[in-house]
Amino acid sequence: MIFVSDTSPINYLVQIGQIEVLPSLFSKVLVPEAVMAELCATGAPDAVSDWLASAPLWLEVRETSHLIMGIDLDRGEAEAIALAMDLGLTALIDDRKGRECAAALGIPVVGTIGILSRAAQLQMLDFEECLRDLMATNFHLSKVHLHALLEAWAKDQARNMPERRDEE
Repeated sequence: MIFVSDTSPINYLVQIGQIEVLPSLFSKVLVPEAVMAELCATGAPDAVSDWLASAPLWLEVRETSHLIMGIDLDRGEAEAIALAMDLGLTALIDDRKGRECAAALGIPVVGTIGILSRAAQLQMLDFEECLRDLMATNFHLSKVHLHALLEAWAKDQARNMPERRDEE
C-alpha cells in the first residue's frame, strides 16, 4: 500500500526511533515538496536531519498539481491532502484541522498514534512504551486523551488474549 504523509508522522516516528515501521506497514510513502522542505528546515530535530541525510528508497517526493485553499492549513498539510486526493490514497496527518479537512474531502486519514497502534497489533513494537516516548517530544496529546488511549489499548489487549486452559 502507498500512503501520502504530512510532516508530523515522519517527524515523530524518527524522533521516537520507530520510523522503520512505515516501510513495514506501507510499500511506499509519498511526501509533497512542501513536506520535504518542512522536514529539512532549519530548526528541525537533529534526529530528523540525520535520518534525511540518507533518506530511504521507500520515501518518495512528489509534486502536487494543486493546493487545498480556503482552510487554515500549513503548506505541507495542504499539499499532502491535495496529493492524497489526486492519487486516491490515505493521508498520514496528525493535525486536527488537516485531519478534518481531509475527512471532509473523503480522504482516509491515519495519524502517528494509528500507525503505532497498527504496528503494535502486528507485534512490531510496544505501544505503551512508544506513547511514553511520543509524549516526551512536543507531540500534542492531553493527559486525558493519553490515559484514554492506554486504557482502551489495555482493554483491547485483554480481549484479544487467548483463554488460558489449565491442564487437568
